[in-house]
Amino acid sequence: SGGRLVLDGLAPSPVVLDVGSAPLAFPGDVAIAAEVPDGPIRNLNLMTDRRRLRASAERLMIGAPVALAVPGAGRLIVYTESGFLTVAGQRLEAGDTLVAHKGFTLGGEGRAILF
Repeated sequence: SGGRLVLDGLAPSPVVLDVGSAPLAFPGDVAIAAEVPDGPIRNLNLMTDRRRLRASAERLMIGAPVALAVPGAGRLIVYTESGFLTVAGQRLEAGDTLVAHKGFTLGGEGRAILF
């Protein structure tokens, strides 16, 4: 949430991210400089050891129930970015996170980031 995040050190540089930007993947061993020209922001980072784990991120707008699967022995992490989400009768507010080991139906009216 908030304004823009400007990252310098990636190609092409600079990279400008805002609340509508798609998740951005880049290696953690790259030197990055960051600026927040519009004031405070909320930034969510997912860091993994790429030798051991495979991860991805996707932003979803939820307005109707969506069935989500969990691949194999993996995990699905749902971060409530805005609005509210529901899972098995439980309400997740903005900022709440759910870690799932099996498939479920996600409802509510909000924006979620899936990892």
